[in-house]
Amino acid sequence: GCTKGIWMWGQDVGEEIVLALDTEGLSDTDNNAVFDSKLYSLILMLSSYVVINVWAVLDENILKELR
Repeated sequence: GCTKGIWMWGQDVGEEIVLALDTEGLSDTDNNAVFDSKLYSLILMLSSYVVINVWAVLDENILKELR
C-alpha cells in the first residue's frame, strides 16, 4: 500500500465541509494487531461512512476481522 497513517482531504460543500480520510490497510505486514485495532476504532469514531476495500471475496473470515 501507499498510505501510511491517515491522509485527509477537506472540501467546502455548500454550508458544510466534507472531510475524506484515507488510512493504511489493516493487517499490513509492518503493523501489529493492536495498531490495527486502534486505527480502525479511530476511523469508526470519526466517520459517518466507512468504505472498506478488500482484495478478495468478502466472506465471513474478513467480517470477523472487522469486529
